[in-house]
Amino acid sequence: MGSGAKFLGISVRQVMAVIGEQTPTQVGQALRALGIEPIFAMFPQAKGRVERLFNTLQDRLVQEFRLQGITTTSKSDEVSQ
Repeated sequence: MGSGAKFLGISVRQVMAVIGEQTPTQVGQALRALGIEPIFAMFPQAKGRVERLFNTLQDRLVQEFRLQGITTTSKSDEVSQ
């Protein structure tokens, strides 16, 4: 679902044209600098999918740290970088 996506018959671009350009967040600035156009979750189901993905990734990370015997945040920071 890109910027052409419609919610209640109105596209994201149409909404932005009406409300005007807002000051982007730091993430928005980074995306713009990289030339990436964000895709917004317009429905709760889409947001739920992202949350489940992050939970799965976080669970796997914790399991991997356990397997490697990592028990402190400083050690996890070293391994993560």
